[in-house]
Amino acid sequence: MNEHGTCSQQIEKLSPKTGDLLVVSIPHLMTKEQRERMSSALQAHAERMGFKALVLDGGATAQLQPDLGEMLAEQRKQTALLEQIATQNLALIEALADDQGLDPEQQPMAYLSGAPVHGGR
Repeated sequence: MNEHGTCSQQIEKLSPKTGDLLVVSIPHLMTKEQRERMSSALQAHAERMGFKALVLDGGATAQLQPDLGEMLAEQRKQTALLEQIATQNLALIEALADDQGLDPEQQPMAYLSGAPVHGGR
């Protein structure tokens, strides 16, 4: 199999997603022509699959950097859901207290389990 085919298979194994950055390091210095050829081959894959590509001389590694914007957006959604749950829980607790006719400042007479509160202040 040729070098281009091997590179294509390796990129597809990494499964880059839209917005990801694929960094490819070469263990030796390349000529200008080699760098341009490698960059154009990677760019063709990047355009087809929707990721970004960067070729560096030195260090024989390839790594995939996920799109942090996507992760941040997901974390914001989760935070909003948690805030919504907390607000709903607070409203439920207040509604239960109102239903019991309890004053929030007054010491409760029973635990939520129904067991009486003993002792006091």
